[in-house]
Amino acid sequence: MILRARRCNGCDHILVDPDKKLRDAMNLKDALIFKCTDMNLEAQKNRFDKPQLCVTYQGENNESIKQIWQLSSQVQKRDFLKQFIQPHLIDRHREFTDSAPTKVVRNQHRLRHPEIVIAHKEGRFWKVREKLFDLHFYKETKR
Repeated sequence: MILRARRCNGCDHILVDPDKKLRDAMNLKDALIFKCTDMNLEAQKNRFDKPQLCVTYQGENNESIKQIWQLSSQVQKRDFLKQFIQPHLIDRHREFTDSAPTKVVRNQHRLRHPEIVIAHKEGRFWKVREKLFDLHFYKETKR
């Protein structure tokens, strides 16, 4: 897959280069790269009885990886909104400020799954490194 659009048609801002991200990920020694077909959210409590959100990304060939978001402090909630909600949000024109796991699960219809998930091995576990969205947008040929 060759992706060619490098600048935003509206503001001429340099776009994220998904080709480069995929090439870099394929050069990693311990990398897991898969096409994401679904995303499941589950509100949980951690071992200290604090709220957390478990996100499971599922792939075509039974690949899956979990990402846990601790949501007990203001810093954790702010990072969650910026790093998870913003990229996943479908209707960006409507504000989304809920960081309580049960409210996020209730509003998961407003969230989309990524097209590609890139993870790397950290110790014994896989950790999500990158998520790529809207690959169809980048397929436009540059003129």
